[in-house]
Amino acid sequence: AGAVVNTEDDVLHLAKLPGDLGAAPKESPRLTNASDASQKRAARRLLELKVAALAGQSAALPPRDVERLLCSLTAPYLRLPLALRFFADARRVRALRDARLRGCVEAVLFEPGPWLPDRPAKDVNEIPAPHRDHLRTPAGSLFNELALSPGPAVEALTRILDLALETDVGAWAPRGAAECVLFAVRTASRAATFLA
Repeated sequence: AGAVVNTEDDVLHLAKLPGDLGAAPKESPRLTNASDASQKRAARRLLELKVAALAGQSAALPPRDVERLLCSLTAPYLRLPLALRFFADARRVRALRDARLRGCVEAVLFEPGPWLPDRPAKDVNEIPAPHRDHLRTPAGSLFNELALSPGPAVEALTRILDLALETDVGAWAPRGAAECVLFAVRTASRAATFLA
């Protein structure tokens, strides 16, 4: 958990990605000592096999999508709509069968975040802001999002629910489509209570 990440390239070569959403390649894809063409082909094939294994059953999301999700989680005010839109995709909604990703979405939606007391917030007069008081909310980020700009969040939640229902094949299986459908229904109904 103490790995330093300075660039995108550093993220690709971590042993474990933050949040343990999947493993990243352990060796650098750069070929430094491979002077022979056959060695280069063998090394490239090995890298392709590693990347294919990452996108397979061992990880819920391919490394590119993990990086995109992590980037969207770093934007404090845009985190909620970006994370919802990320999963409002026919391919990515299936990844919600993974309990770690469901926990991530629930944390983005339902964790209250910094609380805004009754006193007025400080004005922001310069960019970047010297403080983050303007990012505080009196009732949580989901309530704030639904009160001030409900369109993107509601559309993404509706799309996730529709896509999850489309994955249902009518039979229950462990870690199957039922996990995704139940999560989508539970999340949509919990979010709807904020609108009531």
